[in-house]
Amino acid sequence: MLRNEPKGSDREADLKTIEKQVRYCKSIVEDLLNFARTSAPKKDLCDVHAVIDDVLHFIRQHAKLDGIDIRANYDRRIGPLLIDQKKISQVLINLLMNAIYAVGHQGEIAITTEVNGSNQKACIRVHDTGQGIQAKDLARIFDPFFTTKPTGQGTGLGLSVSYGIIKNHGGSIRVESTPGQGATFTIELPIPAAFNGR
Repeated sequence: MLRNEPKGSDREADLKTIEKQVRYCKSIVEDLLNFARTSAPKKDLCDVHAVIDDVLHFIRQHAKLDGIDIRANYDRRIGPLLIDQKKISQVLINLLMNAIYAVGHQGEIAITTEVNGSNQKACIRVHDTGQGIQAKDLARIFDPFFTTKPTGQGTGLGLSVSYGIIKNHGGSIRVESTPGQGATFTIELPIPAAFNGR
């Protein structure tokens, strides 16, 4: 369809968006199929803020956001990171979709970045004002097949796959939450030596 579409048409733009997101879906399915044998990430130097912006554009186009305010605040001191763009996008989409589910019909989601000066890591935080996570579930939140969603609404693989992706980048992911006061997921990724000011 895309090959036969006239250049510059609105339909061509829509088809390109569809093609791009189908490729994302392909990547997600591959990760699920390869869950037991995690593949090495294909890393390139990327602007992580451009990756986040791309994910936010996708989320705003495809998620039901009536009553949900999503805000971004970036620390521009973070230079290029050595990451697999598709895999990091997958992690961010998962965290944001979980946040949207937690917020429900009204609330706020903030995605922020900053440099952690103590260990020279780039931090990405996704915070929501949703229902929060029960204390008994926090220790299991990254376990394979564990989900707090009703049957049919979650596979329990999203966060465990995300955990594996971040670990394979030499980073870490953690969660802080108080029931009724939302949740904050924090990702830390290494800053390449050439860009960390050492």
